[in-house]
This record gives sequence, structure tokens and C-alpha cells, in this order.
Amino acid sequence: MFLERIARNRRLNSVVQVMAVRAIVLATNLVTGMISAAMLGPQGRGTQAALMVGPQFVGPVSELGLHASVIYNSKAEPDQEAEYLGCALVLALGAGAIGMLVAWVVAPYWLTQYDAATIHTARLMLTIVPMGVVMHILMSGLESRGEFRLANRLMLVASLITLGALVILAKLDHLTPATAATSYLFGVVPIGIAMAWFVFRMIRPVINLRGRIVRRLMHFGFRYYGVDILGALSQYLDQLLVVLFLAPSSLGIYAVAVSASRILNVIPTSVSTVLFPTVAARSPEDIVELVGLAARVTTVIAAAAAIVLSLLGPFLLHTFYGVRFDPAVAPFRWLLVDCIVANLGRILYQAFTAGGRPEIVTGIETIGVATSAMAMVIFVPAYGTIGAAWSLLLASSVRLACVIIGYRYIIRLQVPRIIMTRGDLARVLPH
Repeated sequence: MFLERIARNRRLNSVVQVMAVRAIVLATNLVTGMISAAMLGPQGRGTQAALMVGPQFVGPVSELGLHASVIYNSKAEPDQEAEYLGCALVLALGAGAIGMLVAWVVAPYWLTQYDAATIHTARLMLTIVPMGVVMHILMSGLESRGEFRLANRLMLVASLITLGALVILAKLDHLTPATAATSYLFGVVPIGIAMAWFVFRMIRPVINLRGRIVRRLMHFGFRYYGVDILGALSQYLDQLLVVLFLAPSSLGIYAVAVSASRILNVIPTSVSTVLFPTVAARSPEDIVELVGLAARVTTVIAAAAAIVLSLLGPFLLHTFYGVRFDPAVAPFRWLLVDCIVANLGRILYQAFTAGGRPEIVTGIETIGVATSAMAMVIFVPAYGTIGAAWSLLLASSVRLACVIIGYRYIIRLQVPRIIMTRGDLARVLPH
């Protein structure tokens, strides 16, 4: 009966499908993380994280808000979908190449604690950035068509490729920080090719740079661009600063804590993936109503999961990662709390973005990133990895407060309820 109800609710069915695949992806990623952590140790895992964080950060920063802009404009003008997507692909390729070149120049000044060979390898890893940006635009084409199942199956295959590569490298005794990072970053290449094949068959993008299409893409994209930059900063700023302030072994311990805590992101990110294409360009009242419902349900589920994980955390980390990573327990617990607060704020963001006001999110993210950076400069040198977790939690709390202010005084709409009721469950699972 329960499963039949889910199947009849199209939006919920999409969320459940996305969530199920992402849970498998997450489980696969946890296994790959365990393999690399066990084989490389804290210092080697830290070096691997230092090699990867550059491409992972530069990709979103190079995106110019095009992923969200393609979805928004395709929903607003469905007959121009092929032109919007084709134009965005051209812009994304150029933006990704520029981002790669800038990061290539900056790398030696950031990786000051690492030797010349590590810096050279980090630069080579940056060559994946243009393809990563293009893949995200292709993903927006699938999401705008509601092809969440296909998009997530491709993500799953990418994770399995990484897992297979790590296992083979470990068996051959060739698993190093560099080869592990290569497996993670470049395992997506065949998936990018497959994704392009599906998208070009489904949508047939028109490759051009027509003035009107460029202007509309960039009008929304530039206002959303701050969200991309600041979202990437908020996601990777902690690791970027830990690289500067702490030894590679501490970065390895912190990377494990972050990886383990992000299991809580499965539900909120799955909901957000479906929510934005669903509510984009609708009336403000409809947007706020649906966003509020999503926020309430996902926060309750995430909070319950966090309690369980905080109790089981020491046993799980010790069992799967070994005694060398026991210091990850304390930051892991604080990061669980941060996940709850951060994801609540980011789901509530959707009311601004879907309503055509992404600049509000940009402003809020600016405040959050500034708070996080200042807190880390103070807390990380003094308290190490726990200080980094405290900084993230403080920044997420400030963002949530700003979101509430934005509802009341900028878009002048009622702040959605946070407490879930039976009525919410009735709407999610209709009879």
C-alpha cells in the first residue's frame, strides 16, 4: 500500500528514484573512500584531497550560473529549449577552459606545503575542468526534461568506474594519492560521452551564440553565478583553508569526517534536484508552499538520521577506516549538525531562485562564506579539524537566519513552517 501511494505521486516518485540511486552512489563513494584511506593513510589521503579539491572547486566557479539558467529559460520558453542548451554548451566550454588556466597559475601559491611533484600533478588534474563544466550543462538538459532516473544512473556508473579503478590499482599495488585522484576525477570521461549521446538524441541542441539567447542565458546566469561561486566556496572553503593551516595528515582525517557526514545530503539534494525544475517560473505562492513542504519533510528525516549516525559514528569510523582515523569522530558529529542546518537553508533558497530572484541567494551566500572564512581563520589554527566543523556550522546558522529575513522583508512572503504535521504527510502520500 505504501509503495503504491508513492508510485501514484509523480513528484514523490521522482524524488524516491533519485534518492535510491544517490544512496547507492553514496555507498559506492564511501567504499572508494575507505579503500583509499586504508591504503594511503591520513597523510596520503590528505595529499589526495589536496589534488582533487582544486578541480572540484574550479568547476562550479567556472560555470557562470548556466546550469540553473538553462533549466529556468527552458521552462519559461519551451520552444527555445534546443537553442538555450546549445548556446550554454559553447559558453560552458570556453568558461571551463578559462577557469582551468587561471587555476593552473594559482596552484603553486595555494599548495605551498607540498613539493614540486605534487604541484605539477595538481595542475594536470585541472585538465578535467572544461569537461566537468560541460557535463553539468548536459545534466541540466536531462533535468529540465525530468530525466532524473537517467541522470542518476549515469552518476552511479561513474562511481562504479571509480570503484573498479581503485580496486585494480590496489591489487596491482599502484594506489598512490595521484592515481587515486585520477580515478575519481577522470572516471567521468566515458560518462560524459554517454551523457552527450543521450542529450543530443533527446533534445538535439542547436550549437550557436545567437544574441538574444546569450543575453537571456547570461541575464539569469550572472545573477545566479554568485550562487555557484559562493556555493563552491561554502562546500570546499573548509578543505581549501585546512590545506593552508594544517598538515596533510590532518586534512586526511578531516576529509574522512566530511565524506562520512555527507551521507545526510542524500535526501535534501535529491529533493532539491527535483524541486527546482518543478517550481521554476511558477507563482510565488505556489513556490513557497511547495518549498516549505519539502523543507519540513526532509529536515525531519535528516535530523532523525543524524541522531542515529552520531551514536554509531565512533564504531563505524573505527571499523571501516581503522584506528588511525579515530580523531575524525568529533568533527564528524559537528558536521552532521551542520548538514541539517545547511540543507534546510538551501531548500528554502529555492523560493528565491525559482521565482527569478537568484541575486538574493547570492547575497545570502556572500554573508555565509564571509562568516565561514573569518571563523576558520580564527578556529582552524586554534582547534584544528573541530574548528573547521564549528566554522561551517556557524556559517550555516547565519545563512538560515538571512533566509528567514529574506522571506519577510525582501520577497515579503510568509516564512514556511518548519514543524511537520500530519497534513504534510497526507499531501506527500495522498490516498
